[in-house]
Amino acid sequence: MAFLPHGPQSARCRKRLFDGIPENKYTDLCNILKDCRSRPRLRAAPFGHITNWTSPRAEAHALRIAGASMDYSIISVFTSATLVGQVVMVILIAMSVLSWGVILGKAVALGSASSKAASGLARFTEAPDLRQALQSLGADPSSPLYAVAQHGVREFNNGKEAGVDESVVVETVRRALNQGVGQELDRLHKSLSILATAANTAPFIGLFGTVWGIMTSFHAIGQMKSASLATVAPGISEALIATAVGLAVGVPATIAYNIFLGKLDSIETRLINFAGVFLNRVQREVNAHRPRGDR
Repeated sequence: MAFLPHGPQSARCRKRLFDGIPENKYTDLCNILKDCRSRPRLRAAPFGHITNWTSPRAEAHALRIAGASMDYSIISVFTSATLVGQVVMVILIAMSVLSWGVILGKAVALGSASSKAASGLARFTEAPDLRQALQSLGADPSSPLYAVAQHGVREFNNGKEAGVDESVVVETVRRALNQGVGQELDRLHKSLSILATAANTAPFIGLFGTVWGIMTSFHAIGQMKSASLATVAPGISEALIATAVGLAVGVPATIAYNIFLGKLDSIETRLINFAGVFLNRVQREVNAHRPRGDR
């Protein structure tokens, strides 16, 4: 149990114990101690002398006031942090807002693209001929299959108008479909680099804030020549919050990035399958219009 002595060295002892407490709170503590001294309790000092001490109840009340005067909420830690610490937190918060915007947008976009690709591929496969299959895709222009099919149809029509050989038409349609698949995947991959950047850099930015906060705490200890809680708590709080914010940004970005990569792989598989089905339809159309002797 800690005691608050009074005597020749009482002022120095109280200053050491309540270092960092605001002046008004320190005055309240002194008044409490003065009131308690009117009912002193004698207790043996370490060297056998009888010394006047304050009551334990007064000590507990005084320490409660001291703890209440130290506000270490997130907002107060941010406002009392160093300029470097504030810049680190602002960067991490901005990265968090940006990454969550990308996460929500990509979750909706990739989910819609995956479902539309699956349903469009099923309709295209079940259609009896190429014309009806293309009409089924035209009912949903936002589907990724529609954009891929446009490349193939455009190249097919250009080949027929130019009167080139059927084998050349099929080969050009194949290349056009591959180009369409690549463009759609590039469009769906857009903004994923933001998540990758946040996932890889946010924890290290938070670590930099942690190191800076610990350096601030050691600097304060050297200046105040005291290792009391009021001296080291601001820097340590700044360091821990920077670590927590860095992890809060990096972990969701990493999880979302991996989930989106899995969805993109599934969409890519559907697009490649669609390109194969489309090319087979084109091959059958070409063979159907070829004279019997040339087949």
